[in-house]
Amino acid sequence: MQPKMFLAIAATLAPFCAFGGELSGTASYRERIALPSEATFQAVLYDISDNDQVEIGRFETTGDEGPPYHFTIDYADEDVTQDGLYAITTQVIWPDRPYFIAGTNLDGFPTAMPEIDLVMVRPGVSPAVTPLETTELLSPMIGAHGLALPATYQGVVDGNAGAEAWSLALATDQTFQLSRTFESSERDSLGRWVADPTAGTLVLRDGAEMPLLVRSIASGALRVVDANTGEEFAGDLTLAKDKVLELSGMMMGGMMTYMADAAIFEDCVSGAIFPVAQEGDYLALEQAYLADRAEPGAPLYVMLDGGLAMRPAIEGPDRQMVIVDQFIRTRPEIACAQQRADAALLNTYWRLDTLDGETFPMQATQREPHMVLEASESGAYRAMIGCNRMRGAYTLDGGALTFSPAAATMMACPEPLDALEHRFGEVMADVTGYAIEAETLVLRNADGDHLAIFTAVYF
Repeated sequence: MQPKMFLAIAATLAPFCAFGGELSGTASYRERIALPSEATFQAVLYDISDNDQVEIGRFETTGDEGPPYHFTIDYADEDVTQDGLYAITTQVIWPDRPYFIAGTNLDGFPTAMPEIDLVMVRPGVSPAVTPLETTELLSPMIGAHGLALPATYQGVVDGNAGAEAWSLALATDQTFQLSRTFESSERDSLGRWVADPTAGTLVLRDGAEMPLLVRSIASGALRVVDANTGEEFAGDLTLAKDKVLELSGMMMGGMMTYMADAAIFEDCVSGAIFPVAQEGDYLALEQAYLADRAEPGAPLYVMLDGGLAMRPAIEGPDRQMVIVDQFIRTRPEIACAQQRADAALLNTYWRLDTLDGETFPMQATQREPHMVLEASESGAYRAMIGCNRMRGAYTLDGGALTFSPAAATMMACPEPLDALEHRFGEVMADVTGYAIEAETLVLRNADGDHLAIFTAVYF
């Protein structure tokens, strides 16, 4: 909506609306990005007195009016009380989702507030580590089930598989970061949370088939809930001082853009956006992006092994960035909408794309190389790599996966298929583990090296 049009509508409606107060301020962002007029800036005033968010006033203008965006929110006198609780959020919508966001609770009655200055950040970036030089956050946003967000919770949970040490960071944009340490392994993940008002829980989805559930209890702590039984596990997750987690050992898939010597990564599962640190295997990632992108600055789906850690920013304080431990591959023509859930390991047709670091060669008359792990008591798998059918057994124990030597038909295969069949057998003998991210399966050896990369195919 154009600013003049907004003012005209407001003037037309004024005789019919009992607006008695107004709240003014500015909102800006630090990135050097000029947004188009198609973007929309919004500032919304909420009544949060009953642990709910009831909109009582709104301002909108076009994205090219800032930054900074100057706003004045009108509200009706009867919608506010001296002992109420109020909050304000600002965001820029472009092209069809929040591109920049900010929010804070008000420290008192709206009419008593001076002008508010907010610095918006990209979704998934914690305001706690973002420069807010113009003002301090007065208090966290009160969100679902009365939780004050952003917040980090830590504790030890007596789960189904024994003790689990949890570190869970919940953000106001409904993203989360989670680090779990088990007796013999660790698992870090990113995802999105939604509130289930019926069960009084937050549902955490990180792409895995089974979501995680947490529930707020009277003390302000969180309890982890068994998704199968609905019972709470023993052990509380309590508020932690450190709001920023360091995550590692994740297979990550998302859309990468690269402009002005800076790379940005949008995680497909959570929607969170992070800058990419130029360290580790970053150079291989950048070179693959430049080779496979459709045009300069275009988004490209990439996969990598890595994590998140604080690193110095080009401007301002340190930022949480993606750390590239090992580049995996790009997938042109793939978008995040297709990659938000993980394929199942078992009973999935896995097409072989890369073997021992080399792209698998395809011939016009050749059958597609593939593997299927059957969900059977015997743990059988079948595969066809060249012209012989192969069948063997696998052993699966959590993230550990091993294969026995396969029996195969004895057809004579032309080169290079004959050599590839033998190499596939040698590679499978070295497999000790696996990882799945969306439609990609990676088989690894004991050192974590990528031995084979497959893509899930659905018919």
